[in-house]
Amino acid sequence: MLKSLIAAAFGVALGTCSLVTSAQTQKFQKWTVYNYSGGPSALTFNDSQNGLGPVCSDETNACYWMILSPGTACSDGVKSPVLINASSGSYSLVAHCTGSIELAGTTYHRYLISKYEEMQRIAESSTGLIGFAIPLDSGSFSVLRFDLTGAKAALKSFDKISDDFLNRQQKSSTKDIRL
Repeated sequence: MLKSLIAAAFGVALGTCSLVTSAQTQKFQKWTVYNYSGGPSALTFNDSQNGLGPVCSDETNACYWMILSPGTACSDGVKSPVLINASSGSYSLVAHCTGSIELAGTTYHRYLISKYEEMQRIAESSTGLIGFAIPLDSGSFSVLRFDLTGAKAALKSFDKISDDFLNRQQKSSTKDIRL
């Protein structure tokens, strides 16, 4: 139940949903794909209740890779390098802190990971565990690890759902765009 609430928070974190129902989910081992009206997501959670995965937003008509963490604080608007280690190699991307949200009395900090396509490729081409080293103000690092078991199948399902979602958004949106 808590993981479903946290998954809903991913949507709330982007302003896209307020509730996820079990009828809108698909389970792929350690990953779950959520298909709610504000945008789909594919998420995994570790033993510390940190979440990782791609999330789409109807507010921005875009998808993002996000980390949601109750234990790794960040300041809204701050960008920092993130070191990623996985079976496919080691990488350096940038995480953008988008503030925090309260859920069930716990504060969760939101990190959007830069370079969506690269993060997607890393997750799809790796197996086992993936680790993220996030620098802290104290000079230390917080290391978050996630299990990629089921990620390939979950991300394949997410890709189809997110493509359909973004196509619907683009066809029905009257928001200004820049070409």
